[in-house]
Amino acid sequence: MNAPDRVLLALSDPEGRVRPPAGSGWVPRLSAEELCRRALFHGVHGTVLANLQGASAEVWPVCWRDAAIRALAPVVRIDAARGMLLRAYGLRMCRALEAAGLPALLLKGADFADQLYPRPALRSFTDIDLLVRPEDFARAGRVLLEEGCARHSDGPLKHAAAYGEEVYQLAVAGVSLRVELHWNLVNSPSLHRGVHVVLDDLLDDAGGFGHEGRLLLAAVHAGSGHQFDRLKFLVDLLQLLRRGEAMNLLWLAERAGRTGSNRVLATACWLVATLFEGPEAPIVGRRLGLTPPPFWCRWLLSPPLVMRGLSPRGGDGLRKNLFRQYLKGGGPVRLPANDQGAILSSPGEDAP
Repeated sequence: MNAPDRVLLALSDPEGRVRPPAGSGWVPRLSAEELCRRALFHGVHGTVLANLQGASAEVWPVCWRDAAIRALAPVVRIDAARGMLLRAYGLRMCRALEAAGLPALLLKGADFADQLYPRPALRSFTDIDLLVRPEDFARAGRVLLEEGCARHSDGPLKHAAAYGEEVYQLAVAGVSLRVELHWNLVNSPSLHRGVHVVLDDLLDDAGGFGHEGRLLLAAVHAGSGHQFDRLKFLVDLLQLLRRGEAMNLLWLAERAGRTGSNRVLATACWLVATLFEGPEAPIVGRRLGLTPPPFWCRWLLSPPLVMRGLSPRGGDGLRKNLFRQYLKGGGPVRLPANDQGAILSSPGEDAP
């Protein structure tokens, strides 16, 4: 990767562990305006701003840093205010569904911001995502209508009747909030025949939702829904993989296998390890017995392409479709052959 990419990666780390490139030779190639544009495109502007504000003048060129702070600060403030609104109404929708006897999870956005980041404002999100059981989907839609939501359409969808989500709009004090109701994490019918993750796949045996479920959710959402086309989703995965030693990886391996998610999880581990160069992702991948994606798949999602931001058109569109085909062939996760329990339950033994 080039120096401007490494600058963006370093500033996207919520915990500041990724080192910036030495010297300032990259400055002419990455203006403050270009940094802000890329940070907003990738959805990592909150962490970029926080890292710039907390850095000493010796780390980043002063004029460059101050220009980026001035450009990003108003956007992050607006996002934080909107995030508070989304969080409050997302919890309200969850409570309404549960009061109707319909178990539901508030996914990604507010949950990831609260659980994975040092401060919630570091993780931006733009909608409310709710996951219910497939058999509860129709009833859950009626509950949202009773709560003041209105059905919204993004346009005609192929195989709409089998699609894994419905979209609603909720008007609050002149602000329109997008509410997505899901019965499957994989929305596309053609893909969720191979990768199929429903509510009960994310819950542990006691009905709880832990970091193991969040890691499965983050990988499937980033890979199957977006083909890893935004850095924000990979930062979520980075934060989760850093917590891998505390996870029940036996549980995660079983769920990844039964949902066909092993390939997308393996690709997530490989991409995070390659981009952020930390040890956590390969350790988790090895302890899960995941095989890294083949060479041609690594070419489809090479780090420079991910950093550029894949477009749905042209050659990038072809890459995305080929990767989707790769995901459809996911089989069961293969655990290490010898003494599986000891390998998966002994934290840190794979550390270099």
